[in-house]
Amino acid sequence: MLDKGIFQFDKVTIAPNMRVELIEESGAFQSIHLKTATIYLAEARLEAVSWDLRIAVRRGSVSYLELRMIEKDAAHDRLAGQDAAHNRFLTERLGNADKKSLGRKEYLFEWGSICSYMDIKTGECVIRVEY
Repeated sequence: MLDKGIFQFDKVTIAPNMRVELIEESGAFQSIHLKTATIYLAEARLEAVSWDLRIAVRRGSVSYLELRMIEKDAAHDRLAGQDAAHNRFLTERLGNADKKSLGRKEYLFEWGSICSYMDIKTGECVIRVEY
């Protein structure tokens, strides 16, 4: 089926000229809306392999998809290293965090907050500043 451009994942089947409604109906994707496209993100399985699946939709139909093989142990180690580096950076400059929870440290100020968090599910490690 790949030679016909059809990819059958555990959550959705993607085919050439597929309409966006079929992706949205699956309920398995996070979406990012840009000016020229909407990007749908999910972890999906194809055969016995886990993939980071990204689907771009333009003018109501699938424009392209990207697959990145997920290596769970390597990804977790990379995220843990980034999280440690972020927290070291903030601790050296701000001291101990005001709030701590699993994978999250937050510094509170009159003007807003600075938060360091690691989300294993999405593969993100971020320092976020809110005003």
